Amino acid sequence: MMSRISGDLGGRRKRQEVLLGSSLNEGLFPRKTRAIPQVVRMASPSPSTSSLVCESFSWTAAFISFKLWMVTILRARLGLELDMEPEYPGGRGWKRLRKALFAASNLIRVNRHFSEWLHAVRVSSWLKRYNSRMKSLYHGIPIFLVVLVVGLTCMGQAARAQAAAPSGEAQALVKQGQKLNNEGKQDEALKLYQQALEKSPNSYEAHLESGVALDLKGDYAAAREHLKKAIDVAPADQKNRAVRVMAFSYAFEGNSAEAEKYEKQVFDALLAKTDFEAAAGVANELARIKLESDDIDGAAKWYKTGYDTAMRKTDMKDADKNLWAFRWAHAQARMAARRGQTAEAQKQVAAAKAALDKANNPDQAPFFPYLTGYVAFYSGDYKTAITDLEQANQEDPFILVLLAQSYEKAGDAARAREYYGKVMANNGHGPTNAFARPLARKKLAGG
Repeated sequence: MMSRISGDLGGRRKRQEVLLGSSLNEGLFPRKTRAIPQVVRMASPSPSTSSLVCESFSWTAAFISFKLWMVTILRARLGLELDMEPEYPGGRGWKRLRKALFAASNLIRVNRHFSEWLHAVRVSSWLKRYNSRMKSLYHGIPIFLVVLVVGLTCMGQAARAQAAAPSGEAQALVKQGQKLNNEGKQDEALKLYQQALEKSPNSYEAHLESGVALDLKGDYAAAREHLKKAIDVAPADQKNRAVRVMAFSYAFEGNSAEAEKYEKQVFDALLAKTDFEAAAGVANELARIKLESDDIDGAAKWYKTGYDTAMRKTDMKDADKNLWAFRWAHAQARMAARRGQTAEAQKQVAAAKAALDKANNPDQAPFFPYLTGYVAFYSGDYKTAITDLEQANQEDPFILVLLAQSYEKAGDAARAREYYGKVMANNGHGPTNAFARPLARKKLAGG
């Protein structure tokens, strides 16, 4: 299933879309979303607001710099005429002109005044007064330099943003590559991404998708070279997304410590925007990476952080409070099961069921058999695990790998291999596949 991403995670619930294959119980999905996406997709990045403003300012700065310089020269040569000409409406022309230059509504009027002043000047007096007025020339230099530097800086930023956007031909190659990647043809997709990079070396999409395909192939070091470049050239509204994809790359290797460095950047950025629900979703996402990388204490820390952060939202409705209570109990049950605390796990399963009933959210229902199946698997009850997990989302590669392991533990090697094969048929790039795909590849290779 394909899904588009809205860009920056900082948007409110109505702007959030499905995010890179994360699980609903981690808090990153809209409450009415049923399926988990299996592939990463993104429209070509549009220029950010800051880039557009800066580019506009650069041209305005260039115009004003030219005007300031010319007026300064005119003042040096024609100062007496401008300041003392009684026929000129308003008098004290230089002071009025200086004000006019910084009033957008007066820019057109400045051009007319230039013509009036030039006609009012007695050309014969220019050379006579030139030497005595040259010192005034330097009064406008600081203003000119400041405006020029800011304008050039903005032009540079606009140029970098433009360089990160792929050409039309490169973008078409990336889209073709995404289709091939979705079909499991990572090598063919990578060839197209390379062609796109030859045409647009700083293409954010081409670098990001190259990293995704290489992760799916298991070439993690090469993937991160592309993902680092994607982070460097990402438009401002895509930066968080690129950083999270890097975290997922480390999750493919079970390296939760490195994944944490990147997820925390996104968490802190969202917290700074007081987008508590989105920040809580990222915290839960990191907690799940920790849990499935066998760092249970780290998972407990981040699940608690996620729940506490969500509760900081002051206008949260009761249904959403119950939804977060379900997620929190869901997480505690899984952590208890991983610690071998069966009684505590069952207690939290009951708490999750009560919260789910209060939330009255049928779209969350498939996540309950995932929970009971997970707890049964880590409690050694493989028959129950199979029964429950088969009622969960069969498009989620993590559910599929749990089923494969359950069949393997139950002694059904054929069914186990079947489910490992289903995992490898999934070409999504997110936490769920990061946990499942490396194990499935190893098992199918005879490991």
